[in-house]
Parts: sequence; structure tokens; C-alpha cells
Amino acid sequence: MQHGYEQLPQTGEQKVPKVSYLAQLREIQETIESKACQDIRFAQPLMTLNGVGIIYPNTISVIQGQKGVHKSRLTENLCAACVKMDANREFIGFKIAPLKRFHVVYGDTERNLNDQFPFAIQRIKELAGFDKTSRPNNLEAFSLIEIERTERFEAVKQYLDDVRQNHADEHVIVILDVITDCIGSFNDPKESMKLLDHLNMMINRYNVSFICVIHENPNSFGEGKARGHLGTELINKASTVISIGFDKGANGNSTDLIVLKFLHTRSVKKPEPHFLRYSEEARGLVLADADFIADQKSLKAEKAELGELKDWLLENMMGEISKTALLDQLTQYFGCTAKTVETRLKSLTDGETPFLGRKKNGKEVFFTLNAPF
Repeated sequence: MQHGYEQLPQTGEQKVPKVSYLAQLREIQETIESKACQDIRFAQPLMTLNGVGIIYPNTISVIQGQKGVHKSRLTENLCAACVKMDANREFIGFKIAPLKRFHVVYGDTERNLNDQFPFAIQRIKELAGFDKTSRPNNLEAFSLIEIERTERFEAVKQYLDDVRQNHADEHVIVILDVITDCIGSFNDPKESMKLLDHLNMMINRYNVSFICVIHENPNSFGEGKARGHLGTELINKASTVISIGFDKGANGNSTDLIVLKFLHTRSVKKPEPHFLRYSEEARGLVLADADFIADQKSLKAEKAELGELKDWLLENMMGEISKTALLDQLTQYFGCTAKTVETRLKSLTDGETPFLGRKKNGKEVFFTLNAPF
């Protein structure tokens, strides 16, 4: 084989030139070496929390959590802060950098186009201080809900290329909610890496940052595992990873206190957990005061009420699970004894239409959800 050429196998056809990346790599080499000879000026954060940098320019940030923990409401507050562009105002504790112009692009994959997603955009406008009838020129939204999954990566790529060209003088903040629905399969390594490679290309070449929302695995139980192969690789690439969920009381039971945990911050020391609560009056998230935090943390655990147990099983039970594993997970979650859980499980496997199926395989007992519930 000669340099830059390869022989096509078993054909005897004429050698064809390989694609050469040498010029591109030499150009990158020169850029790196030139910058390494100068005083390095690190980027200032786009957004801070209690004076600590949280989101930086030209990075990928992640918001993760299980279903129903207000991931999208947290994202709406971050969007509103960027749309408002007021460095003196806080949004549940978050502040933007002064003298920064943002163009916010919110991409959704789950909510319907009739009321759910339009209402979310309306909330962002109102949080930012705009009337619901206004159309801020630095906020736009798109949805992939009507695009075939196999075509979604290409659709996202085309849309973002168009936004970037039309807003070259502003820092573009792109929200992908949820990112696992932006490709055909979030467990396909090839598709996952193709999407992440494109995000990395954009943050390195252009004035763009990404905030990616992703579900945690239902059975991760506080381990913070984002869903699928895409989730695993996304966390590896992210500069900031924020986990949102309900805090546990004195005996491990979920409370109404919402906690943000910073699982990873590449540029700074990880901030302390940040506490919020849902307010009916505000129809959204607000800061939790010291009294509310103390009250919620001191709550005693419920003893696995039957209705709560059913809700937990519907949301978290995936396929067949052994009795040993299920008892361990439920006792940890509800803060009660295995005997209490066994009593509740027995009531769910009895009767003419049992909620749970129960079978024995060797010495181990296994449970499954019955349908309809």
C-alpha cells in the first residue's frame, strides 16, 4: 500500500485515494500551539447559582431525573433567565452573566402541539416578564413529535444549522427535551455517537451551548443513571450534570422537598445541593425556605400505604423481578420492614383480579404486573 492509497479487496480495480485529514489536523495543531504560547483566559460562566458558575459557554449541560420530578419546570426557569437577559434578577436562585445576548431555542419531543407544549412556552414568557401574547425575538421553539424517529437526527441538524446562521452574533442556547427522543434508538451506539459528535462539533466551531434533558432509569434508585447508551455517553461528554428529584425524609420516604444535586461540574467544585418546592400559587417552582426544608426533612416515613405502593410499582417496575430484589427496593424507598412490604404484596397477589402476578422458579419467587391494572 502506498501512502494515501488503498487496494480494493479481491477486485484488481485501480487504487483509489483515501480521504486525507492531515491538513485539517495540522491546522488544529497550529491553533493549539499558538494559544498555548499566550496567557490563557478561561471563559466566564453564562449562568451562576449563589455566585458559583453552573453553565459555561460552548458546553453541554444535562438535567436528569425520573418521571414527575419537575425536570421541564426547572428547564423553563433556566430558559426564562436567558430570555429575560437581566443579570440583576434571579430565577429560583440562578442568574445570568451581565452584558450577554442569548438566543434561546427550545426543542421538545414529548408534549402535544395543541396545548401542552404551547403552555410550556407561555410559562417561559411569563416567567421572563413578557405578556403571553408577545413573541420575544430571542425565543423560538420546535417539536419533533411529528417527525419519524429515524429522521429526527437529520431534522435537528438542519434546524440548528439554520438557527446558527441566522443568529451568528448571539450566544445560542439550545434545549433538547428530551434528548433520547432525538434519534431512532437511544441504545444504539452508532446513532448515539453520531448525535453527540454533532453536538461536540457545534460547541467547538460555533457560539452555541446545549442543555439536554434526559430521564433517569426507573430502577436506578438514586444512582443517577441516565437512560440508555446515549445517556451514558452524554454524561461522559457533559460539563455540568444536574440531577433533580424529591428529597428523602428522616426514614427514607419521599417528601415534597425538591433537591437539585450537582453530579458533575467540570470547571468548578461541585456546589451544595439546592432546595426548591412546587408552589400552587406560582404554578411552578420556587425556592424552599429554611422552615420548609427542616419540616420536610423531619417527616417520618409512611408505612408503605397500599395506594402508594401501587403507584410506585406502576412507575418503577419493569418486567419480571425477584422477591428478594423487590423487597430490598421497597424497604429502602418506604423506610419500613420487609414484613410490612410482604404483607402489602400478599394483598396485591390475592383476589379474582390480582394487581401482581406471582410465580416460583426453583427456590426464588418472582413478581410481574398484571394488565389491565
